[in-house]
Amino acid sequence: MPLTKYLSYFLVIYFPIVCLSQHPEILAQDGWEFKKEKYNVKVFSKSISGYKVEAFKASGLVDAPMESVYKIVMDIENYTEWYPNCKIGELLNEPNELEQLRRIEFKLPWPFDNRDAVNKMVVTKMPDSIWIDIINEAEYLPKLKNVYRVGRTEGYWSIVKEDENKTKLTYSAIGEPGGIPIWIINIFLFDSPLEAVNNIREMVMKPEYRIH
Repeated sequence: MPLTKYLSYFLVIYFPIVCLSQHPEILAQDGWEFKKEKYNVKVFSKSISGYKVEAFKASGLVDAPMESVYKIVMDIENYTEWYPNCKIGELLNEPNELEQLRRIEFKLPWPFDNRDAVNKMVVTKMPDSIWIDIINEAEYLPKLKNVYRVGRTEGYWSIVKEDENKTKLTYSAIGEPGGIPIWIINIFLFDSPLEAVNNIREMVMKPEYRIH
């Protein structure tokens, strides 16, 4: 796989954080610049003060109930099946419907070390929508040898009911992985969220995620 594609894939790791702790610019609806569209998923970017890397926002429809999409996003141990280039997804606390502490590790090609992130996902459920924030918990675990720990991230997943069998999924985030040239990151940032949203469309077809 080309190096640039690997670089775009590992960037998915850094996103989603709690609404109240997020930079207000990433939550604002204005200022987003359209970047690309693929698989009927649109991706936008925005410069955020205090960051060298741009934020992204990817949005698309999923032909499945809202709760099915939610189950996939929270099923960290199966991230290797759909999260681009994910090597490890592991749960670090007891299963909890509304809060999850997790570690994700992503493979990178030589000469870069793998990246990992330790985050806490915090869920807010409403009748017709689910909001998932991720709080950075980089200091929760000691750093692993030959794995670069991502220390600064923020973003969210927004899961909104369109009807009984259709859901609008939005994934927005920003982070600074470190150790990678910023110009490469900014150029190849937008493929990962496209692949993540589209892969969820395939995952919802599996029996374990169907809502009966």
